[in-house]
Amino acid sequence: MAFSPDNKQVLVTRLASRGSNDLYLYNLATKEEKLLTRHEGPGTFFGEIAPSGQVYLGFNKDRDLLAFGQSTPHSIQLLAERKDAELADFTLNHAGTQAVLVWNEKGRNKLTLFDLKTNKETQQLVLPVELVAGVAFSPNDQTIIFTGSGSKEPTNIWVYTLGSNHFRKLTDSPHPGVNLATLVAPELVSFPSFDGVPLSGWLYKPQTGKGPFPTVISYHGGPEGQSVPSLNPTAQALVQQGVAFFLPNVRGSSGFGKAFLNLDNGPLRVNGVKDIKAVSDYLVQAGLAKAGALGIMGAPTGATWSWPASRSIRTCLPPGPTCSGWSTSKPSFSIPNPGWRLSPRWSTGTPSRRRPCCGSSPPFTKPTSSKLRCSWSTAPTIPTCR
Repeated sequence: MAFSPDNKQVLVTRLASRGSNDLYLYNLATKEEKLLTRHEGPGTFFGEIAPSGQVYLGFNKDRDLLAFGQSTPHSIQLLAERKDAELADFTLNHAGTQAVLVWNEKGRNKLTLFDLKTNKETQQLVLPVELVAGVAFSPNDQTIIFTGSGSKEPTNIWVYTLGSNHFRKLTDSPHPGVNLATLVAPELVSFPSFDGVPLSGWLYKPQTGKGPFPTVISYHGGPEGQSVPSLNPTAQALVQQGVAFFLPNVRGSSGFGKAFLNLDNGPLRVNGVKDIKAVSDYLVQAGLAKAGALGIMGAPTGATWSWPASRSIRTCLPPGPTCSGWSTSKPSFSIPNPGWRLSPRWSTGTPSRRRPCCGSSPPFTKPTSSKLRCSWSTAPTIPTCR
C-alpha cells in the first residue's frame, strides 16, 4: 500500500496467488478504484504515486524480467529495463523529478539514478556493499539513505550525497570477536540442470586446503525465495572447518524472471527435486565437492525438499531440515491468514490435488536414526531440528 504525497489517493495491491497480484488506484474522497494492471496468468506489480499524480510501476506484464514503467490510461509504458537483471525496488524523490532504481543481478544489487523529466537513466552508482534495502531520499532530495550489507559486511546505514560519488557509513554494527577481513566471500557459479535449464548459486570455499571439499548444500525457503551473498554465519563457520557451503537457486527461485519463477508450479514441482540432484552432480563433477561427503539442509521449504533429496541422492550424507520442514502442504490451507491460504495454490495445488504435484511419496514420519537429532512439535507434520 502506498499513499500519494497529498494523501488523496492510495495504491492497493491484491494478491491472487504467489507470483500474481494486481494494483488498484483508490480515491479516498470518492471511494472509487481503478485497476491499473489488468493481466492474464502470473504477474508481479508494485508502485509509487508521484506528486503529479503519475503512477510509476515495477512490472512484468507481457515480459519476463521485472522492469520500471509508468501507468498510462490503457497500458503500462516501459521506461527502463535490464537484460541481465530484474527491478527489485525503486523510490521517488519528494519533488517527483528523480528515482533510484534497485536492480537484482543474480542476487547482487545495483543502483541507478533515473531522471523522471527526460525518462532516462543517468548514472549507475558503484556500491560499497552487495545488498541494499530501504532506499529513501532525504527531505531536501540531496542525499540517498539505505541499509547495506554483504557477505563480509554486517547490515549498516549508508548515505550517498548526490553529485559527490561518495558513500558514507553512518553506523557500525558490532561484531565482537569476528574479524571481518578474514571472512570468505562467495563465488557465483552457473551450470545447467538435467534438462538444460540454467541454474546458479553462491559457493563459499575454505581458504586453506585443496578441493574437492566436504560440502553442505543449503536450500532457501519460499519456495520462491532467492539465495544471495549475505553475511551467513553458518557458511563462515563451516569454511573455517574445511567444509564448503553452497547456496543454490533452483527453478522456482525469484530474481531470474517470471518464466523461471513458475517452472516448478503444480505437476512441474518434481523437476525442482531433480534440480537438487543436478546441483549435487555439478559440485562433484566440477571437483568442488567430495563424493560421499555431501550434506543437505534448508528452511522451511528447503528443509522439506531435503528429505526426498536425501532418499534419492546416494552421494549425500543423511541430512535433516534445520527448522520447520513440512511433510505435507495441508497446514498451509488451515492457517487463518488468507494470504498464506492463497499462496500455495498456484505452485503446489490444493491438498486434494497434491499427489500429481509432488509425486507419490507418502507423508514423512518421525525419523529413528540417531544421526538426526530432531524434536517434534505438537503438530506432527512439522519437525523442528536442533
